[in-house]
Amino acid sequence: MDLLRASIKEIHKEEITTLNGKTYVDVELTVNIWGSIRREERVFRLSDWEDYKEQGYFLT
Repeated sequence: MDLLRASIKEIHKEEITTLNGKTYVDVELTVNIWGSIRREERVFRLSDWEDYKEQGYFLT
C-alpha cells in the first residue's frame, strides 16, 4: 500500500488531550488528497501535529 500526501487546506478545530501521560490533539480539518477535497477528524500526537502544520501536509 502506498502512502498518500494529504495537503492541509483549512484547520477548523484543535483540541488537546492528555492520555496516559501522552499528549494528543483531536483535529477537524479540510484536506486535499489527489484532488479529492474532504473534511476529516483525526487524532495526532501533539509533536507530530506541530510538524505537519509547519509542513502543510501529512502522509496517510
